[in-house]
Amino acid sequence: MAVSREHRAAGGHASPAAGGPAHPAAGLGGDYIRLSDMPVDYDPFSPDTQRRICRQAADQRGVKLVSEFVDLDLSARKDIYRPGYEDGIKALVNQEIEYLFVPTVDRFSRRGMGQVGLVLDELEKAGGRIIFVKEGLDSADPNSRLIIGVLAERARGESDQISWRVQQFHETTRRMGLWARVRPYGYVVEDYRLKPHPGEALVVRGIVDEFLDGAALRAIAGRLNDDGVPCPKAVIQAEAVAKGHRVKPLRTTKWSYIAVRGILTAPVTAALVSHNRQLVYDENGDPISCGEGILTLGERARVLAELERRRATVRNAKDVGRIGMHTGGGRPAKYLGTGFARCGHCHGAMNRTFVGAGDKQHGVYRCARKGRGQGCRGGSIMADALENEIVWRYTARLAACEPDDPLVDAIAERWLSQALPASEADRKRLSDALEVAKRRIKDLYDDRYERHMFERPEDLADWEERVTRARLQRDALQARLDALGPRETLDIGGLLETELSNEAWKQTPLERQRDLLRLGVKVVLVYNAKRGQRAISDRILVVFADEEVPEPVPDDDAPQDARPLIAALVAEERAGARAPLTGREAAATIGFIKERQAQKLLAEERTKRAQGNQP
Repeated sequence: MAVSREHRAAGGHASPAAGGPAHPAAGLGGDYIRLSDMPVDYDPFSPDTQRRICRQAADQRGVKLVSEFVDLDLSARKDIYRPGYEDGIKALVNQEIEYLFVPTVDRFSRRGMGQVGLVLDELEKAGGRIIFVKEGLDSADPNSRLIIGVLAERARGESDQISWRVQQFHETTRRMGLWARVRPYGYVVEDYRLKPHPGEALVVRGIVDEFLDGAALRAIAGRLNDDGVPCPKAVIQAEAVAKGHRVKPLRTTKWSYIAVRGILTAPVTAALVSHNRQLVYDENGDPISCGEGILTLGERARVLAELERRRATVRNAKDVGRIGMHTGGGRPAKYLGTGFARCGHCHGAMNRTFVGAGDKQHGVYRCARKGRGQGCRGGSIMADALENEIVWRYTARLAACEPDDPLVDAIAERWLSQALPASEADRKRLSDALEVAKRRIKDLYDDRYERHMFERPEDLADWEERVTRARLQRDALQARLDALGPRETLDIGGLLETELSNEAWKQTPLERQRDLLRLGVKVVLVYNAKRGQRAISDRILVVFADEEVPEPVPDDDAPQDARPLIAALVAEERAGARAPLTGREAAATIGFIKERQAQKLLAEERTKRAQGNQP
C-alpha cells in the first residue's frame, strides 16, 4: 500500500516511523567526511570530493545540510576515538538531524558488521537515517541492512589486505637495506639509499655535539629556534609546497625538546634500519644499514648512554601507565642527590629546596608527595648531611668489597657501559642475537619432537636444513662474541684512591660525581626524624646496585604513645623497684619524648594511681 504524502520524509522517501510522530529535525541532515592517516606533505582533494558527493545527494532528496562531521587523518579500521564519527552518531540519536550522508560504506567504518549493526540498531530507535551515497543504500530500509553489513565486512577485509601488502613491502625493503619512505631529516634519498644532506646533516651533528657537551634538550631546541632553523616537519612541508602539493597544516614550525630527543634517539641518525623502535638485524646478527650515516655506531652508543645516564625511573604519576617507565633525560641534574633520594615512606622523589632567609639559607631535601599534600608523612633532611652520608657510605662499602662481591660485578658492568659504550653496545647486540639463535634452535626441536611437525620425508629435509643454518648462525655469533675477549675488569682500589678520594672528590664536576654514584648506588631512602629523636645516620638507607629496594614504611613516623611506658615506670616506683624519677630521667629512659612532656605524664600517672589506690 502506498504511503501517504504526510508520512513521507524530505525528498519523497518514506519515513521509517510512518504512522508515528514526525521527526523533530525532519528535512535536516549532515555529512560525514573522513580521510585516513596522511603524511605531512600530502593533503589530497578527497575531502572536497566527498563533500561535493554528499551535497549533491542531499539536494536530490531535498535535505538541508546543517552540520558537517569531519575526521581527517584518522583510520576507520583501528579501535580509536573518532570525534567526527561520534558527534555524527550522537546528533542522529539525539534527533538533532534526521539524515547523515556518507560517501561510501568504507568511509563510515572498516571494522565490520558488528560495529555497523550496533549503530543501525540505535538509529532505528531514534528514527535517524544514514545514506550511503555511492551504494544508494538507506539504513532505514530493512532490505538495505544486510547489504550494508556485507559491505562493511568487505571494507574490513580490504583494509586488512592492504595493510598486509604494505607490511610485506616494508619488510622486504627493510631486509634489503632500502629506504622507501619519506626522507628523514638530515638525509637525501638516492636510489633508495640514504646520504647525508649537506645542510641538515650539520644541524644534526650540532645537536649531538651540544648534547654530549652537557646541554639540555630544551636549551638545544631554544638555540635552534633563535637561529631560525626550521623544524623537520616544516622542512618536509616546505618541500611539498615547492612541488605544488597541497599540505596538511602544522601545529607549529618550532623546534621542541621532543623533536630534539627524536633526532638523538632515532636509529636512522646512524643510517640503521628499525621497525617498531627495534633495530633490524641480518642473518649474521649485524644491524642492517640503509646508507651512509651522520653518526657512527660508536657515537650513537655514546648518545644513548648519555640519555640513559640522565633518565630517572617514574615511580609516582597521575597516569599509572607511566609508572616504571623513564623520563626523557633531557635536563642534567643540578644536585648530587637528585634522582637518588627517595622518601622511605612512599618512595616518592625528594626535591631539593632552600629554607631560611638572607645569608642563612640552607639546602633541604623534602618529600615531593608530602609537599603536594598527598598524604605522605615523610619529612625533610639537610642536603649537606644527606649528600655527605651517601658519599661516606658508598666509599666505605667499596673499601670493604671482596673481589667476588656481587656489587663489584654490577659496578663493572655499569662502568663499562659509561666508559666504553661502543664496545659494550657491540657485546650486547651480539649477546641478544646469540640468545635469539639459541631460542630458534630450541623452537625447531620443539616443533619436531613435541608438536610432531616435519614428519614427512620432504619436511624432515627442510627441518634439517633449518637446524643446520641456525647452528651455523649460533656458532658464528659465539665466535664473534669470543673475539671481543673478556670484559675489562674494574680496579675498585684504584677508583677509591683516585676519583673517590676526599681530595679528588671535591674537585670532581657534579655530573662526574653522579656518574660515579650511579655505578653502585640504586636508590637512597630517607626516613623521617621521629620528632628529632632519630639520628641522621639512622634515617638514611643506601640501597646498592646488588640489593633489592625495601617496601615503603608508611606508618614508621606514627606518633608513639609514651603513656604505657610511663605507667610501667611509675608502677616500678610504687613497688620500690626504682627511685622516683625526674622528668629528665624519664625522658632519657624512654628516649622519644622531651623532659617537659615526661614530667607532665609522670604527674598524671602518679595522681591517677594515688586516687585509685593502685599499686
